[in-house]
Amino acid sequence: DRPVTPAVLALAAAAGYDEIPIIRPPIVGTLVLGSSLLAAGMPRHGRVRDALGNTVPAFVGALGARGNPPVRAPDTRDLLLTEIDDANVDILVTTGSTAPGPDNHVRQVLRDLDARWLIDGVAVTPGAQMLLAKLPDGRFLVGLPGEPASALAGLVTLVAPLVTAMRGAPPAEYPAAVLMDDTPAPEFADDTRLAPVRLDRKSTR
Repeated sequence: DRPVTPAVLALAAAAGYDEIPIIRPPIVGTLVLGSSLLAAGMPRHGRVRDALGNTVPAFVGALGARGNPPVRAPDTRDLLLTEIDDANVDILVTTGSTAPGPDNHVRQVLRDLDARWLIDGVAVTPGAQMLLAKLPDGRFLVGLPGEPASALAGLVTLVAPLVTAMRGAPPAEYPAAVLMDDTPAPEFADDTRLAPVRLDRKSTR
């Protein structure tokens, strides 16, 4: 398998092919949850800039997926149900609202939708509250924490392999997640620390 580039299309046309079978790129939507996030300007009045709304589409686009523009919405159960139902995507990535508790609705909404849980939290730092579920209609939902470093850990460890697999492509050269033994903070003593790196496969001889 290989990407269908303009050169591949030209070669196929020259060889007389009118059709070629392809695996289309997955479509990825981004739902940024939280009414306290700003879409523009400097942080102000106790509100901070949304650092993930544009990052997620750019990240999945670099992997060969089609990243839709982000949708920003307050974190309410009814709105979340509506947005999930309306999302015409293969993968819906949510940011924020993944921690257990009554004020965070992603997990409860997934239970209400009878989603199939694939990953419900990971014992890592950062990103312990990331999750992956498959909706009854076959779409995937990836829940990322709202904290940027934790969300990026989820992008590398959950979103990147999922997009790559759905493209039918070999593992892409995205930063790999390296497992490190020690976590300095005592409250994360049982976690594995994640650090993003890029592997160099060149010989060291």
